[in-house]
Amino acid sequence: MVSQSGLVHYSSVSVEYDQDWEHGWPFVFLERDYIGTGSSPLAFDDGNPTFSWMWLIVDLLIYVAILSLLLWLCRGKRTGLSFSLRTTLVGATLLCLLLANVSNCYLLSQRETEIRHQLESAGQIVVPNYIGPRWFSRLGLNEFTPLKMEGIEFVWIRLDKLSEEQRPAIYSQLAELSQIPLLNFGGNSLTDEEVGRLLAARKRWPIRKLWIGGPNFRGHSLENVRSLSSLVMIRIGSPSFDDKGFDAISRWSSLESVNVPNSSVTAESVQMAAKMPNLQYVNFLDTEVTAGDCVVLKERGIEYSVGKTVEPSASD
Repeated sequence: MVSQSGLVHYSSVSVEYDQDWEHGWPFVFLERDYIGTGSSPLAFDDGNPTFSWMWLIVDLLIYVAILSLLLWLCRGKRTGLSFSLRTTLVGATLLCLLLANVSNCYLLSQRETEIRHQLESAGQIVVPNYIGPRWFSRLGLNEFTPLKMEGIEFVWIRLDKLSEEQRPAIYSQLAELSQIPLLNFGGNSLTDEEVGRLLAARKRWPIRKLWIGGPNFRGHSLENVRSLSSLVMIRIGSPSFDDKGFDAISRWSSLESVNVPNSSVTAESVQMAAKMPNLQYVNFLDTEVTAGDCVVLKERGIEYSVGKTVEPSASD
């Protein structure tokens, strides 16, 4: 698919989540897109970017164990129940492991809830999400227990609302989060140095989607960044972003989608995009890049968007 013109709209409040692979039977590996959180009630895990035989086997073993237990409970009347010492030890061990799993997630959520409140009090936008055990939510226990295990799924750091003194503390708090699939980092005062300071706060970020916006961001500070190995999508909204900045992100092999509309990139960035191993889509709208420059992308099967966006008229 090639898009050469059209209207592109991005909302600052709604967030679209894409679910790559959903594990569970009989909905094993159902690929789809959805808005908001949630998945099939029969799924034990979701959101993995690639097919995994290990997860398929684990899913099937879980369901075999559940069905076996139900069949054992539904069989004919038993004169009595007797438990050996071995059975008792195994049962006690499993119970302790389950309780430890819940306890660890609860303690983690307590800290992340504290961080969420601090970010919100500083004028930042935060979207929470469930971070407890998958089996706990699938059994519906999270709906009835007072233990609310919530982490952070999306953070919009509005730099203009933070003073110079507040920023280091905010960056260190972000670095503590167990997961942060989507981060929006922007503001009129955003610079390359500021982005570099944020990304240097952690050796490996669990970010899958990153939005960076600011009129003065060129992208040069991304040149030596090696902490975004999980990143699959990046969107940069800056008229100052140039070919040197694109060269920096083109070295991130995990990227599947690159969006640099209304930037200063040229045909040179097209050649760099063509060499990215996992790239599936690139957005060059409102740049100097033309459809003729993108022939090499078409040859590689990479989808792209070029041309000028059309603003809706008042009659529309």
